[in-house]
Amino acid sequence: MAKLILEIISFSGKARDLRVFDGSVVRIGRGYGNDLILQDSYVSAQHAVVSLVADGQIEIVDADSENGIQLLPSGKKIAKVALLESGATIMVGHTKIRVLLPDHPIVPTQILNEQDNMNPSISRLSHWYALMGFITIYFFHIATHYPFVPLLVSQIIFWEFILILGMCIWAGAWAIFGRLIRHQSRFIVHFTWICFFMIAMVPIINMCGYLGFIFAEPAVEGLTLIVLAGSACAALIFQQLTLATALGRREKIISAIAVPATLLTISFIGSFAFRNEFSSEPKYYTRVKPPYLAPVFVSSPDQFIAHTDKVFKKLKETSFDYKD
Repeated sequence: MAKLILEIISFSGKARDLRVFDGSVVRIGRGYGNDLILQDSYVSAQHAVVSLVADGQIEIVDADSENGIQLLPSGKKIAKVALLESGATIMVGHTKIRVLLPDHPIVPTQILNEQDNMNPSISRLSHWYALMGFITIYFFHIATHYPFVPLLVSQIIFWEFILILGMCIWAGAWAIFGRLIRHQSRFIVHFTWICFFMIAMVPIINMCGYLGFIFAEPAVEGLTLIVLAGSACAALIFQQLTLATALGRREKIISAIAVPATLLTISFIGSFAFRNEFSSEPKYYTRVKPPYLAPVFVSSPDQFIAHTDKVFKKLKETSFDYKD
């Protein structure tokens, strides 16, 4: 039996509804007696008739409609009868319809990318390793990164708890998007990726600090932090958009770049708005030693001078004069 396929295209062009009709004639209109009923106030009760003719062509007839039929993309109005080829698009009222034959060629199947192949293994294996790695690295990082503000173990655990809570909220928001859009929450996978991101931020932050120490210039630290942290954030958002949405590659790349760019712009403006030249915690490039080279005994210039005075004072007390 002959078949006709009509693809109804939404106004934005992204949503498409395929209708398959077992027959060689399809009546289109707003009336209930039609084969394809359109809820479009600009479509007549009996608007058009689509039928198969010889040589694999499709005939469309205007059934004396009020607003007629347009052939897209030219916009030319069909007088009464026109012959269409499979894949042609028409405008009926405000509704776009693409007319297809069953043997019309379709787009080749896409191969799953590496990220899609990685996510199942992450959900099965790596989430506990990622969480424990995050807890271990950030415990050491918080304990040694702020030598001028000694922290108790309970305080470090509290700050790690706050970080994990924030990560759960972030992963939960993406899981909600995934449930609404792709009908899969995949909270564990989202949480694992944010753990990997937070682990990667520790070497990024400290490498930028070393560069600031070596060049004694805050601009060097700031620029490298923008590039590296921004790239890591863009990669994280791209991955989570892949999991939670059905966006194309181009839309995901644009969104993944736009979000960290906006956050970095806000952070940059805030750093100038709340800049304090007399901070009680000197940056790396004002310390005597950079971070982690001496993770426990890192001293400021004033502490170094005071320690040196004690050394010379003790040396003076223990010294004695030689007599000829």
